[in-house]
Amino acid sequence: MDRIFRLLLVDDEPHVTGALSLQLEAREDLDVYIANSAAETLNVLRKTRIDLMVSDIRMPGMTGLELLSRVQKEQPDCKVILLTGYADFNYVYEAMRQGAAGYVLKNGEIVMSDTGANLLNNDAIRAAYLGENVYKENK
Repeated sequence: MDRIFRLLLVDDEPHVTGALSLQLEAREDLDVYIANSAAETLNVLRKTRIDLMVSDIRMPGMTGLELLSRVQKEQPDCKVILLTGYADFNYVYEAMRQGAAGYVLKNGEIVMSDTGANLLNNDAIRAAYLGENVYKENK
């Protein structure tokens, strides 16, 4: 069996992390963790080595970009993909400039359970872990 990757899903909207988690938990090569705030995320990071974090870019308390900076300091080997509903090029540029492994657009207000999870499942997780940049627009 291949190595188990630890994936942390971060979004202040539990239905987003829940939908993604349900789709991804069936994968035998992933341990999926969920955090619904920056504080929960930092708590998970203190206790567990995470290989890949998929985080919403806009959350109360701490943005995904601020969280990216903290993750880079606490777990420099952790890759970070930012997940957002905003297709603003400035966000994409800033995320990539700050070292995000990728930037995946949500389909509307929430991640649709099939297309969103399959996008992460098939493309972004593998590419980010391999060190490739990921920019996907989920249509």
